[in-house]
Amino acid sequence: MIVKYINFFNRLSITLTIILICVIQSPAQNFERITNIPVSQNEQALKFAWVGGLNNPQFSNADVNKNGVEDLIVFDRKDNIFLTFLKTGEAGSLDFDYDFSFENNFPETGSWALFLDFNCDGIKDLFTANNRFDYCRVFKGYYEDDKLNFSLFADTLKYFNVFEPNDGIVPLLISRVDLPAFADIDEDGDIDILTFNPSGGFLEYHQNQSVEKGYNCDSLIFEMVDGCFGDFYESGLQQAVKLDSACIKNSAKKDLHPGSTILAIDLDADMDKEVMLGDVSFENINMLINGGDLQNAFMVAQDTMFPSYSTPAFFYNFPATYYADVNNDGKRDFLAAPNSKNNTINLNCSWLYLNRGEDNAGDFEFQKDNFLMGEMIDVGESAKPVFFDYNGDGLKDLIIANRGYHTTKGVVNQLKSTLSVYKNTGTANEPAFDLFSREYLQLNETYGFKELYPTFGDIDGDGDEDMILGEADGYIHLFENTAGPNATAVFTLSKPRLNGIDVGQVATPFLFDVDEDGLLDLIIGERNGNLNFYRNEGSATEANFVLVSDFWGFIDVDAFGEVTGYSVPFLGYFGEDKQLLLIVGSENGAIYAYDAILNNIEDGAFYEVTDNFLNSKTGTYSAIAAADLNNDDLVEIAVGNNRGGLAMFKEDRSVNIIDNIVNNIVDATVTIFPNPANTFITITTTNQTFKNFELIDAMGKIHIAGKFSNNFTLNIANTYKGIYFLKLINENSSVTTKIAIYN
Repeated sequence: MIVKYINFFNRLSITLTIILICVIQSPAQNFERITNIPVSQNEQALKFAWVGGLNNPQFSNADVNKNGVEDLIVFDRKDNIFLTFLKTGEAGSLDFDYDFSFENNFPETGSWALFLDFNCDGIKDLFTANNRFDYCRVFKGYYEDDKLNFSLFADTLKYFNVFEPNDGIVPLLISRVDLPAFADIDEDGDIDILTFNPSGGFLEYHQNQSVEKGYNCDSLIFEMVDGCFGDFYESGLQQAVKLDSACIKNSAKKDLHPGSTILAIDLDADMDKEVMLGDVSFENINMLINGGDLQNAFMVAQDTMFPSYSTPAFFYNFPATYYADVNNDGKRDFLAAPNSKNNTINLNCSWLYLNRGEDNAGDFEFQKDNFLMGEMIDVGESAKPVFFDYNGDGLKDLIIANRGYHTTKGVVNQLKSTLSVYKNTGTANEPAFDLFSREYLQLNETYGFKELYPTFGDIDGDGDEDMILGEADGYIHLFENTAGPNATAVFTLSKPRLNGIDVGQVATPFLFDVDEDGLLDLIIGERNGNLNFYRNEGSATEANFVLVSDFWGFIDVDAFGEVTGYSVPFLGYFGEDKQLLLIVGSENGAIYAYDAILNNIEDGAFYEVTDNFLNSKTGTYSAIAAADLNNDDLVEIAVGNNRGGLAMFKEDRSVNIIDNIVNNIVDATVTIFPNPANTFITITTTNQTFKNFELIDAMGKIHIAGKFSNNFTLNIANTYKGIYFLKLINENSSVTTKIAIYN
């Protein structure tokens, strides 16, 4: 974090010109999400092209549109995002329609999310991780306007340990790394929980006492009645568990629990539950056969390659399993996916087995390893789209950079980073994309570059577009296009580590004529979350990029408490009035929009219009590309995410692009001198309406506050070194500027 402020602290003073907004409303919907641009690969149309990819899908059933049919809900823990697939077609079919309109009704959550009806009202409720601690949170489902909604029922599930009564009622610990099992273990009509002991390899049985205490099934009252359910022990050192292993307290066996996933289902129609385990250290499922009964579970055998009679579910590590009716035939099917967010398969990682047996006696037949995701644009991990006419036919093709595909078993962060090309096979008025290559130019294999990100523009004046490539080490590299105008690009690495530019880590360059002098300049995002601006001080035939600011516009998109932001810039014109906006993607998924750019190119602060540019949540590690793809003077925007997929949006001219800002604005020049400062600062402004001020640190804490008058001098001698925000306030509005203090 220190490096990116060096140039900032070297400045003696900065005058910030700010647009003062008198009234600010909630962001309006300036774009509509679309899914109708055709995409194909291997001569097959992708029905769910713009859904956004899958990495760590978790599957449940719930009727989201109140039509009496259980739909398929996917929660992907990679992005902590819900995806809704509505069941269509007849029973037995795998027909779905994706409908994102239901997704805003789901609460914010993370790590895991499973749907089940705990209160027997016929409406699915939501059990999920409480991300503040390793607890479980429950939301009660209800319908409003025929859409499934949720209200918080229990922020933290608690239990009573019958073996340690002096402990009282305490929170039920469920590691956010794990995936617990929710099932009616004793077949009494209420939902029980199986989860591993936090400090060992024994499975705890938390029995729901709702029915026993006369509450029917509308309560969640848990007692831990068995500390070693099934009498087995999972060491984490080998995939097979130790059967016939009673609980041993304070023994050498009680090791730190490394991470497991659990599914409890009846596979042999005897009412007691078999248990399927996935372990963080192993690649297959271990199915434990229950030879006990409803009162006493006892695991008597195991299948470490489940289902060994079909195709075993195989991942590099940490598989998880799910039981959901996928084809609407009344029998729940078996699904498997990686539970680890890193170092595991991120392509073909959604395995479907259809149930050819009964709902309570499953016989699972392998169908495919890319269920749903095989019909999506999916480039593994962290998709970053760019529009570029690679074959010179006048149509914008879609280039997608990625962090990579996991290709090597057992090697942490061994990712193969590529550029994928989806060729525009449509027309000037009707775009359509077809996968041309997943390894365009083979940049990882040839040069060893990782975390690729390209930008294209003619920087040598020969009529074709060259490529500047950013990569993980923070360097950028110039690939000259030697094809000439209107021809398929031919790229040659002509200037590695162009101009010696190094922004630290994960360079995301963008070419744009910022100062309107006819030469393409460079904006470069980076891992830290700030932006770097390099002006092109060369000529039309020979670019020369010179650093102007490594903290351009005072933009830093890392979230509070985080040290990384992974900024990805895009500068372009939006709206009917073609307003110039700087759009910045970020690690936390927020998409920021800034204006007040042209008057502040050198050292001014840009005005943040919104941190929710598209008014939609599509996933973390956001990155956008924009172009008019169908010649209607409206911009389409492709948005990449951490799951490796894309969502598509289109401008909606029925509202102004900056409709969240009322047009009653007043120009105000705010001058802070000196800046940086260490003892006193003097603040002057051309607007006389400000009455109060606040000095706020980067964590949002107010350090100094008081009355403000023009030509005001503030003593900052007792303030710690860092970046602060000076907020000037009047009755209807406020304006904020950044200031550096170096005490």
